[in-house]
Amino acid sequence: MLKKISWVLLILALSSFATLYYYWRQLTRVPEWYSAQTIESIEIPQTEAQPINFSNIRSKVRQKIAQSPKNSELELQLNAQQINELVVSSIAENPKGRELLKAAKGINTTINEDNVEIGMIVNTTELQASPFGSKEKVALNKILQDIPTLQNRDIYIGIESLPQVEGGRLQVDPNTQIKVGNLSFSIAEISQKLGVSPEKIIEKVNQNLDNLTVNDLTLEEDTVRITGSVN
Repeated sequence: MLKKISWVLLILALSSFATLYYYWRQLTRVPEWYSAQTIESIEIPQTEAQPINFSNIRSKVRQKIAQSPKNSELELQLNAQQINELVVSSIAENPKGRELLKAAKGINTTINEDNVEIGMIVNTTELQASPFGSKEKVALNKILQDIPTLQNRDIYIGIESLPQVEGGRLQVDPNTQIKVGNLSFSIAEISQKLGVSPEKIIEKVNQNLDNLTVNDLTLEEDTVRITGSVN
């Protein structure tokens, strides 16, 4: 009888280990596009006064809108690389965002017909050393304490969403998924873990095109097509 109990306990222990190992592998999995040997580093301006070189696409978008007659229809087409540049330049405008980019090993945008995924590879140790806000640092430290094997590892953090048009603005779908490694979480799940409301997270991701009322957004292979009316 004792031998049978021992076997049962052993099987349960192995099952628990296998489950933990599976989730650890999924959590630390990085996308195929990432290669530590080939990925190009992200250029970060050293000071706020220094021009952001990679914001050219942002300037071009604003210039195209500014040069269009008022009340005219305008179509914008952005590919994955251009969206990368928009995301990086937006993050770099904030001092804390600039520090986040310093911990990033690469950023990538994937455009499919049903969603857009934007994500970056970050090193947990470098991220931990970045001057985040107190809530973010507490949350990160707790994760690294609970899973010490994540220390000094490159992990993938991304957001997968189907952008929507509401009130002339681009909004993030409430069903947006936050990805860590190969695991997906809802905005509500992430907000519960980090102590941040879904509204705050959505507000961070919302995009607003100056002087353009967005009428429609279409996703094609590697292209986001936006149509709107110039104000």
